[in-house]
Amino acid sequence: MRPTLTNLLPAYKHILQKLTLEFNNSHESLDEELLQLVLSCKKLFFLKIWAFLRVAFVERLLQNQAEGKCTLRTMKVRIYTNRYETIEEDRMLRDIFRRYRDLIDSELNYFVIAYPMM
Repeated sequence: MRPTLTNLLPAYKHILQKLTLEFNNSHESLDEELLQLVLSCKKLFFLKIWAFLRVAFVERLLQNQAEGKCTLRTMKVRIYTNRYETIEEDRMLRDIFRRYRDLIDSELNYFVIAYPMM
Protein backbone atom coordinates (compact mmCIF):
# COMPACT_ATOMS: atom_id res chain seq x y z
CA MET A 1 0.00 0.00 0.00
CA ARG A 2 2.82 2.41 0.76
CA PRO A 3 3.79 3.00 -2.92
CA THR A 4 0.14 3.64 -3.79
CA LEU A 5 -0.17 6.22 -1.03
CA THR A 6 3.15 7.93 -1.67
CA ASN A 7 3.49 7.70 -5.46
CA LEU A 8 0.23 6.98 -7.28
CA LEU A 9 -2.49 8.86 -5.39
CA PRO A 10 -0.50 12.10 -4.95
CA ALA A 11 -0.42 12.38 -8.75
CA TYR A 12 -4.15 13.16 -8.45
CA LYS A 13 -3.82 15.61 -5.55
CA HIS A 14 -5.15 18.55 -7.59
CA ILE A 15 -8.40 16.78 -8.51
CA LEU A 16 -9.00 14.10 -5.86
CA GLN A 17 -12.23 14.93 -4.01
CA LYS A 18 -13.37 11.60 -2.57
CA LEU A 19 -11.17 8.86 -1.20
CA THR A 20 -12.31 5.47 0.07
CA LEU A 21 -9.71 2.97 1.22
CA GLU A 22 -10.10 -0.38 2.91
CA PHE A 23 -7.07 -2.53 3.51
CA ASN A 24 -5.51 -5.00 5.90
CA ASN A 25 -2.24 -3.32 6.74
CA SER A 26 -1.55 -5.11 10.03
CA HIS A 27 2.04 -5.64 8.87
CA GLU A 28 2.83 -1.97 8.18
CA SER A 29 1.89 1.37 9.67
CA LEU A 30 0.54 3.82 7.11
CA ASP A 31 -0.69 6.62 9.40
CA GLU A 32 1.88 9.16 8.28
CA GLU A 33 1.45 8.40 4.57
CA LEU A 34 -2.33 8.71 4.85
CA LEU A 35 -2.10 11.98 6.72
CA GLN A 36 0.32 13.46 4.19
CA LEU A 37 -1.95 12.35 1.35
CA VAL A 38 -4.98 14.03 2.94
CA LEU A 39 -3.02 17.24 3.54
CA SER A 40 -1.70 17.32 -0.03
CA CYS A 41 -5.15 16.89 -1.64
CA LYS A 42 -6.58 20.39 -1.38
CA LYS A 43 -9.97 19.47 -2.90
CA LEU A 44 -10.52 16.34 -0.79
CA PHE A 45 -13.80 16.63 1.09
CA PHE A 46 -14.77 12.96 1.63
CA LEU A 47 -12.52 10.47 3.41
CA LYS A 48 -13.42 6.90 4.30
CA ILE A 49 -10.65 4.69 5.65
CA TRP A 50 -10.95 1.22 7.12
CA ALA A 51 -7.48 0.12 8.19
CA PHE A 52 -5.12 -0.63 11.03
CA LEU A 53 -4.47 2.88 12.33
CA ARG A 54 -3.48 4.49 15.60
CA VAL A 55 -6.13 6.53 17.37
CA ALA A 56 -3.72 9.46 17.19
CA PHE A 57 -4.31 9.51 13.42
CA VAL A 58 -7.88 10.71 13.99
CA GLU A 59 -6.70 13.38 16.39
CA ARG A 60 -4.09 14.61 13.92
CA LEU A 61 -6.71 14.77 11.15
CA LEU A 62 -9.02 16.82 13.37
CA GLN A 63 -6.19 19.11 14.46
CA ASN A 64 -5.27 19.78 10.82
CA GLN A 65 -8.93 20.39 10.02
CA ALA A 66 -9.16 22.88 12.90
CA GLU A 67 -6.06 24.66 11.58
CA GLY A 68 -7.55 24.89 8.09
CA LYS A 69 -4.93 22.60 6.56
CA CYS A 70 -7.53 20.26 5.08
CA THR A 71 -11.08 20.71 3.84
CA LEU A 72 -12.82 17.51 4.85
CA ARG A 73 -16.59 17.54 5.19
CA THR A 74 -16.99 13.79 5.72
CA MET A 75 -14.64 11.69 7.84
CA LYS A 76 -15.42 8.00 8.25
CA VAL A 77 -12.70 5.97 9.91
CA ARG A 78 -12.77 2.39 11.11
CA ILE A 79 -9.67 1.66 13.17
CA TYR A 80 -8.91 -2.03 13.05
CA THR A 81 -7.24 -3.58 16.07
CA ASN A 82 -5.80 -7.03 16.73
CA ARG A 83 -7.37 -7.15 20.19
CA TYR A 84 -10.81 -8.47 20.98
CA GLU A 85 -11.57 -5.59 23.35
CA THR A 86 -11.50 -1.99 22.12
CA ILE A 87 -12.12 -0.36 25.51
CA GLU A 88 -8.92 1.72 25.48
CA GLU A 89 -9.39 2.87 21.89
CA ASP A 90 -13.03 3.73 22.57
CA ARG A 91 -12.04 5.82 25.60
CA MET A 92 -9.39 7.67 23.60
CA LEU A 93 -11.84 8.30 20.73
CA ARG A 94 -14.42 9.70 23.19
CA ASP A 95 -11.78 12.06 24.59
CA ILE A 96 -10.87 13.22 21.09
CA PHE A 97 -14.53 13.71 20.23
CA ARG A 98 -15.03 15.86 23.34
CA ARG A 99 -12.02 18.04 22.49
CA TYR A 100 -13.15 18.60 18.90
CA ARG A 101 -16.91 18.48 19.39
CA ASP A 102 -17.53 22.07 18.22
CA LEU A 103 -15.55 21.45 15.03
CA ILE A 104 -17.26 18.11 14.41
CA ASP A 105 -20.75 19.49 15.03
CA SER A 106 -20.22 22.52 12.82
CA GLU A 107 -18.20 21.13 9.90
CA LEU A 108 -18.10 17.35 9.68
CA ASN A 109 -20.13 14.29 8.90
CA TYR A 110 -18.08 12.27 11.40
CA PHE A 111 -18.05 8.55 12.08
CA VAL A 112 -15.08 6.95 13.82
CA ILE A 113 -15.00 3.54 15.48
CA ALA A 114 -12.49 1.02 16.75
CA TYR A 115 -13.16 -2.43 15.33
CA PRO A 116 -11.62 -5.76 16.40
CA MET A 117 -10.19 -7.75 13.48
CA MET A 118 -9.58 -11.21 14.77
